[in-house]
Amino acid sequence: MFVISNGVDTKYFSAASDTELNPKFISGWLDKDNNPVTDYIDFAKSVLRIPEAHEMIARYTVLDEDAKRLILLRPYQIHAIEAIREASKTGKSRFVWHTTGVGKTTLLNIIMGLSYADSGEVIYGDEKLAIPYNKEVRRKIAYIPDNPIFYDYLTGEENIKYIMDIYKSEKSDEEIYEYLKQFNLFDSKDILFKNYSKGMKQKLMLLSTYIIDASLLILDEPTTGLDVLSTYELQQIILKFKEKKKTILMATHDINFCQNVSDYYAIIKSGSIIFTGENNKENRLEEIVISYLQN
Repeated sequence: MFVISNGVDTKYFSAASDTELNPKFISGWLDKDNNPVTDYIDFAKSVLRIPEAHEMIARYTVLDEDAKRLILLRPYQIHAIEAIREASKTGKSRFVWHTTGVGKTTLLNIIMGLSYADSGEVIYGDEKLAIPYNKEVRRKIAYIPDNPIFYDYLTGEENIKYIMDIYKSEKSDEEIYEYLKQFNLFDSKDILFKNYSKGMKQKLMLLSTYIIDASLLILDEPTTGLDVLSTYELQQIILKFKEKKKTILMATHDINFCQNVSDYYAIIKSGSIIFTGENNKENRLEEIVISYLQN
């Protein structure tokens, strides 16, 4: 790292030697609240002191296999990693807002153990996950794709019981019926899944994860194709998961929906996290997103 400062404005290059300084990669440091750290003394305390420097090297560098060098992550990437890690420990929800084609589906596949990462690692709580995930890890993770998938020629109740059988759940029929009522699916429990609406399919998949008690719920574009009422019902269901202290990771374009249910957010553009913050329900999240994408 090469640091440049006039005392009141401090920047840095993440580079291995002075022959590799590229003006395009000059960066300013941000604190955990995403406020600029410009004073050189504050910068030194945040980044350059021995414990902080050791932590940077140990936890926040990735290996570029092609260039054969270490790359230091940018501050917003570091804060995003820390926020997701903290959310996984405390059972808070988080969403990732993104533009189209930035790699968020690839990211979700990596987290679920379906794809290998070129660099970096997946950590859930304090556990480093390695592909193939063992049975215990797989039981912790539930995934709801943007196009819900169940067996078309089984009824809603039959699909739920099939999932319960896979996960060795011992809940009674009375308990299942009570869950179906909570999710407003009891009256449609005997209808084939192929005849469900998009909103009903979403709710049935969420119900299955609720019953098997997964601790991490991953949602990919959950509001796509939903009407106003179905979106509201989905929001209430997600709040039920939050009450049970589940970690929720959601990728979406729907800013208003996420402002209503999330605790933290990250914005992805061109394959990189460009901003992350805490959702305090008072900020105009749409304005924040547009501002960062435009700039």
